Amino acid sequence: MEEQLADPSKEAIVPQCTFNGNPLLKRENVSVGLTEWHLEEIARCMKDPAYFVENYMKVIHVDRGLIPLKLYDYQKKMIKAMNDHRYSIILSCRQSGKCVVGSTKVKVSHPKINDGRPFETTVERLAELAKEV
Repeated sequence: MEEQLADPSKEAIVPQCTFNGNPLLKRENVSVGLTEWHLEEIARCMKDPAYFVENYMKVIHVDRGLIPLKLYDYQKKMIKAMNDHRYSIILSCRQSGKCVVGSTKVKVSHPKINDGRPFETTVERLAELAKEV
C-alpha cells in the first residue's frame, strides 16, 4: 500500500477568496501556492485517471447524498484504454456508466478557444470544437 501524504488544504479559509461562500471553491484570480503534496497528487492524477475519478469525483446518491464515485473493473479498463490510446472504439451495452447526453453542460478552457478563458458549452458542441482545433 502506498504512503498517503498529509493534505495541506485543511488550512484557514479566507471568506473573500471563496466563491459564493463555499470554502471548497476559490474565487477567480485567487493565487494558489502549490506544495510538494499538491504537485505529487497532480502527477499521480495525470498518470492514473481512474485514481483521479475515485478520489476527486463524487455522485449524488438518493439515500446517502454526496459520495465518492466507485468505478467497476470494466470502467477502469475503459478509462485506461482511452488514456493509452487517443482514438478508441469501444463496443459496449447501453447504461453501463460510460456516456453522457450531448446536451450535458460542461465548463472548459482551451488556449486556442475564447482566448483561453473558461466557457460553458455542451458536450455535443465541445466535440465539434475539438475537430476544429
